[in-house]
Amino acid sequence: MIQQIIKPDIVSITMMINTCINLKDFDKCKRVHTFIMKSSFKSNTGVLNNILDMYIKCGAIEEARFVFDQQRKRDVATWKTMILGYVDCECDNEALGLFHLMQEEGIKPNSLIVTGLLNACARLSSLNEGKFIHDLIIRSNLHTDLITGNTLIDMYVRCGSIEDAFDVFKKLPDRSVISWNSMIVGFFQNGHSDDVLWLFWAMQREGLTPNAYTFVCTLNACAGLGMMDHGKEIHAHVIQNGLETDTFIVSALIDMYAKSGSLIDAHHVFIKIQNKDVVPWTTIIVGFARHGHSNDAIMLFEQMLEEGVKPNKATYMG
Repeated sequence: MIQQIIKPDIVSITMMINTCINLKDFDKCKRVHTFIMKSSFKSNTGVLNNILDMYIKCGAIEEARFVFDQQRKRDVATWKTMILGYVDCECDNEALGLFHLMQEEGIKPNSLIVTGLLNACARLSSLNEGKFIHDLIIRSNLHTDLITGNTLIDMYVRCGSIEDAFDVFKKLPDRSVISWNSMIVGFFQNGHSDDVLWLFWAMQREGLTPNAYTFVCTLNACAGLGMMDHGKEIHAHVIQNGLETDTFIVSALIDMYAKSGSLIDAHHVFIKIQNKDVVPWTTIIVGFARHGHSNDAIMLFEQMLEEGVKPNKATYMG
């Protein structure tokens, strides 16, 4: 097309950038970038934003920042692309630094930017930064957005502030399964196993169906408390929801029964599994070993090897 001296339009330029993204070819990215900078599109904010995105998706974050710094006109999409690019490659301090620069320039972030920044705060365990962004979310009236709310809960949980997480949870106008799961995990990780069970039943009173992740966390809480009666109720719900073949749920059930002292129930769940991988094998071996049934544990280990399942570190520890 170029050889025939036909000038590309915005559509062909955009398609070329998308092609470079698909190919993830850095040299072709640079060639397209060089061509654009010699064309009439060199000051087009949308095209420059696409170039920014192209470099980020090709793993060239430094080139992306160079393009960003050279842009005279930067809109919200420009800031979003660069900040989320840093977040995606786990350059969390750089993402937060750019966010503060954005604040200085008076640009208001959107929900995508703040959720990305909250993930960065969670990875850094930076509670102060997270609270600063939370205040901004409230001022920007983004706190009613479900995805933002769920990300806030997750950030506070991962930063160890369970009270702040629960405060956000209570104020959400609508709560999804993700909201409940984030809160359940938060309580479990912070040693509030009783609250995990309370949340599990409250979730169902609100008419939400637990998923596999919910069941695993709640069964782990039952195991920690030795509450086999609650565990059996949850087991019944697992069957009702048709999840009794889920490997992680089954392993959590085995672990719950074993830690509650009912090796018969644990083994009964175990033998019902048709295609056992290393997780349920390890769980039942560790369960028997913990209660002093060493011969049974070793026998199970030998059966596991006979069935061609490769042990992992946890199996050997058991």
